[in-house]
Amino acid sequence: MCSNHDLPPLPSHRIMRARLLFLAPLLLLPGFSASATASISTSTAEVVAYRAAKLWTGDGPPIDDAVLLVADGRIVAVGQVADVEVPETARQVDLGPSSVVIPGLVAAESGLGVVSADDERALTPGVRAIDGFDPFDDFTGPLSGGVTTVHLSPGRNRLMPGRGAVVKLAGMDPEDRTLEAEGDLRVLLTSDALNPPRIYEPPPRLVARDRPIDPTQPQLASSLAGAVAGLRSLIEAARADRPDPGTDPLLDPLVEALDRTARLRVSAPGAAEIRAALSLAGTFDLKLVLVGPTDLRPWLDRLDSWAEVVDGVVLDPRSRPGRIADLPLPDPDQPAPQDPWDDAAALIEAGVSVAVVPSTDADLNELLFLASQFAAGGFSDEQVLRMITAAPAELLGVADRVGTLSSGKDADFAVLSADPFDLHAQVREVYVSGRRAWSVDAESKAIVIRASSVQIGDGSELSNASIVVQDGTIRGVGPDVSAPIDAEIITFDEAVVTPGLIDLATDLGLGGPLSSSSRSSSSDSGSDQGGPSRTSVGLDTKLGDRLISGDPAVDVARRGGITTALTGPRDISPAPVVAFKLGDDPKVLRDPVALRFRLSGNATASANSLRSALRRAKTYADSWEKYAADLAEYESKKKDYEEAKARLDEKKRAEEARKKAEEARKKEKQDGDESSDSKQSDDDSKKESEDSPEGKDDDEGEDESKENPDAKDEPEAKDDEKPTTDSAEEEMPEEPKAPKKPNTVASLEPYRPLFAGAIPALVEVGSLDTIRAALKLFREEYSLDTVLLGADDAFRDATLLADAEVPAVVGPDLIRQVDRATVNLAQVLATEGISFGFQSQAGSGSATLPRAVRYAVRLGLGTGDALAGLSSSPAAFLGLDDRIGTLAPGRDADLVVWSGPPFAPASRVLAVMIDGSWVYLSREDER
Repeated sequence: MCSNHDLPPLPSHRIMRARLLFLAPLLLLPGFSASATASISTSTAEVVAYRAAKLWTGDGPPIDDAVLLVADGRIVAVGQVADVEVPETARQVDLGPSSVVIPGLVAAESGLGVVSADDERALTPGVRAIDGFDPFDDFTGPLSGGVTTVHLSPGRNRLMPGRGAVVKLAGMDPEDRTLEAEGDLRVLLTSDALNPPRIYEPPPRLVARDRPIDPTQPQLASSLAGAVAGLRSLIEAARADRPDPGTDPLLDPLVEALDRTARLRVSAPGAAEIRAALSLAGTFDLKLVLVGPTDLRPWLDRLDSWAEVVDGVVLDPRSRPGRIADLPLPDPDQPAPQDPWDDAAALIEAGVSVAVVPSTDADLNELLFLASQFAAGGFSDEQVLRMITAAPAELLGVADRVGTLSSGKDADFAVLSADPFDLHAQVREVYVSGRRAWSVDAESKAIVIRASSVQIGDGSELSNASIVVQDGTIRGVGPDVSAPIDAEIITFDEAVVTPGLIDLATDLGLGGPLSSSSRSSSSDSGSDQGGPSRTSVGLDTKLGDRLISGDPAVDVARRGGITTALTGPRDISPAPVVAFKLGDDPKVLRDPVALRFRLSGNATASANSLRSALRRAKTYADSWEKYAADLAEYESKKKDYEEAKARLDEKKRAEEARKKAEEARKKEKQDGDESSDSKQSDDDSKKESEDSPEGKDDDEGEDESKENPDAKDEPEAKDDEKPTTDSAEEEMPEEPKAPKKPNTVASLEPYRPLFAGAIPALVEVGSLDTIRAALKLFREEYSLDTVLLGADDAFRDATLLADAEVPAVVGPDLIRQVDRATVNLAQVLATEGISFGFQSQAGSGSATLPRAVRYAVRLGLGTGDALAGLSSSPAAFLGLDDRIGTLAPGRDADLVVWSGPPFAPASRVLAVMIDGSWVYLSREDER
């Protein structure tokens, strides 16, 4: 990059004004100087250590478990964590368990600096692309694709539009973002550039002439031959000795450009254009950068000669993402056309550097995807990545700043969700000079978790599968699942994913075991550590209200893979039990999830005591059940009553309206008759006085009768003789009476969902007698959903549980020695087809429950049955299987990532997720 005094003043008032506005606040600071930032050293600047699962440097193989040290926007060191000394004062930034870091991408060609309309002149070597670039424009599109550095073209539709530039798309200082202000001279031998408009050149001074206005003149670039001839003449003139250099607005900038780089950047799509560009370079001993060649067939057998002339070739994939493109038709007289990746392979084999860019600036955000297609040319991921990082940086002359991740270079890098050319890889974050320039919207993103194996929890297993998580819910599970385009992809190599594990009896979430005795006091009602008050627990107590955040035992338990726990007092019977998730803030699943009972000692006496309580509770529950049935019947009858009443009311209103209408008609008819009679009487009197002789009254009356045959004597209808409606036939139904609501007894309310089958009874038993008594009382007499807790002697007659279809909860002692024989109760239950779960009856020791189950597996319990006992089986008999227990779409995103099969001796928990959030991530072998 040239120094500031080498740069001519910017002609763009808009850019100059933007820069002044940007720098104005800094100039007001005391002691500010342009060299202030240059004096900041690594020792005084904040050092940030970015840790990633994998890092690609851009010019070498990837580094696993990598760290990138950055200070003052520059890279201090890069390498494996074990090999890089990270200062104690460094700020640690963990980019994620499956994060992949690559250098910021470099686009070797773009039109981001092109003005809205090209100059009408075909030759403008003095135009600089940097002057048309607005550093404060919105570059979210390219940045979202990981592109941090671009080449700016001065124009796209003229033969020689000017000189290019190289800039960064983000950063605090516009000057520091300008990596190259005056780059190669741009030449376009494209169809658009070879058809410039005619131009009018005014005379040098006003003179009298017959034709004062000259016609427009064609420019030299009207054809390829004319363009090349004109360029030859122009370059010859620039190279020739001139008597007065510095006065020609066309030749002077051309001379400066050729002296500075001795290179032309030429767009030459076809074979003829490529040939013309090579001819120009050979004639004037210039280097070339060829942009967008599409026909290399004439040179395929002699590309070796290009290495002396062509510094590099910029290729594009000749297609757009998701678009259909026409392919060239084969020509029998020519070799078959090659794909761009085949051209790249031939060029690199000949020693010519290759950079890849999209066909249009609109696809800069998909540069990674488009470049991945070049793997079809036989390139490794490392080689393809070089085509969009190190190679274009070298081609643009800015490799000392960008293109690779190495000590001393700018900290420009992108964080990906997977390896750069993985089909589903997405850019998560982009950093420019050590500052985050772009990141995805964390609130809306989905997560795709990939692993070597996914054990669903119901006995089935998927190899090389993925799980899609969004909004705390599993959206898909399978070998290749659909996911949002911006999903974060996390890959756990050689790992196994299972559902979150369930512990059916713990002391978690309450700061310690609950007590049934009242121990509250002024000093004990609320501990300084935030523990619950030690008050008595009744059957109607909502334990979910007593759960506390920050229980350290919860953090330990979930490190063992436990995501859901049951807790409640164990020294009273009956007692409520709550199910909750072990998130940072406990989340209640159901409260209560079950009622806990105990049968111990003398089975008959213990059962009789519970029978009395259950009888009273059943009576109470039945009264409410009867009330619910009566209320439903009442509501139905009330609805019928209201409908019948509405019909009768409507009929009454209709009858009243009919009567009113009839009366109105009668009155109208009566008024009309009276008026007619009065008029007729007046007419008759007049006629009699004028025309009729005396003594003819009788004849006239007779004639009137003849002339009005309708004037008969009709009897009037009486009111009681009028037709009746059917309204009187429909009787008003009797209004129903609401049933009497039973009195609410708080201590008996929890029994209602128990007798309704909404929650089960967890019955703690031990001996075979208590098992039989529990089955008789809870299953035979009251038909309650029952789960036996402990049931130590169930191995003596497992058919009792099988016939009653009653699950059991094993533990805390999973393996026992009875009569010198080893009893593995879980294995016995599994063999009999009896559903079971596990309980630890511990606090932080809940984390060791999977380890204890592992020993049961060693002694004969199947791994599938063991996992089901920790997940899907208890979820089912607790009625929570619509949310937890299996990895299936629609279920809560509770899962555990293991380093291997969950019950293998060497397996460790790598990660734990609850409701879509990571609550534990191991830093050892996490991938």
